[in-house]
Order: sequence, then C-alpha cells, then structure tokens
Amino acid sequence: MPTRKVKVPVNKSAKGESFKKELEKFGRYIVGISLESLKTVGKYDLTNRTNEFYFRVNSDGVLRTRVPNKGCIELRENQAFLSKSDKLTLWSEFVRFKKDEERFVEVEIQMREEDPGKDSVLAKKNFKIKCPSKTMYEILQSKDGKTKAKFKIYAKQTSY
Repeated sequence: MPTRKVKVPVNKSAKGESFKKELEKFGRYIVGISLESLKTVGKYDLTNRTNEFYFRVNSDGVLRTRVPNKGCIELRENQAFLSKSDKLTLWSEFVRFKKDEERFVEVEIQMREEDPGKDSVLAKKNFKIKCPSKTMYEILQSKDGKTKAKFKIYAKQTSY
C-alpha cells in the first residue's frame, strides 16, 4: 500500500504571540559596565614612554575578559582618554532571574598598567549590580591616587 504524504499547515507569522507568559516566570535584564573616561597625572614607566593601561573584568560566571583585548590605552603624564558617544563597553551580559530569586550580578574590574615583563594592578573594585537599577556612575582610583577611571553601570529590564 503506498504511503501518502500529508501536508501539515505551518503558522509562520508571529501575530498574536508574545513573551507574556515567559516574562511572568522570569525577569530578563541587560547589565553592563562601560568606560566613560580615564585620566592620569602619573608616570609609571622608568623611561620617558607612555603609560599602557588595560582592564581585566571577571564576572561571577566563568567569563574573564581583557579590554582592549589586544593592545592598550596609551596615555602620557597629564593626559586623558575620553570615550566617544558610543562608549567603550568593558562588559555586558543578558541575565535571567526567576521571580523569587535575588537579582544581583557581581563583577570585578581591575585597572592594570602593562610593562615588559611586569603587569601591575593599579586598582580593583567589586561591583554588586542590582537588577533593575538606574544608571550609576562610579570612579575607580589607583592606590597612589594618580589615575582615575569613570564607569557607567546600567541594569535595564528587557524582553529579549
């Protein structure tokens, strides 16, 4: 007996569909930290070269990043790095929490200065970001007080 192929209608439109049920169970957020500015009045090299800065970001997951991932932000003594309008994102992540869970994300940022054969940690800070929260601005200052970085921290609810 020959087999018949039966065509099953497939609904390809998204009309009338929403994330309403999903959003009732979970809260979804986009959380991030971006660099607004970096200023230095110090000189960290023995020679008269530029200071080479970068950031190490450790989140509570297994994510570890280096920003910029290649190269450094080079600044001379008494010079500032100002991020453009799109900002330099150090870290961002989509997170999802159940309705009854505590909504915090922990991130550690280290400001480092790179020299041949030596990487020194100038400053580090742990951020505990509550979801959702208003945009905050934090300053990370080196131990010797010669270098400051200003960060923008945000945690917004999203449906994605």
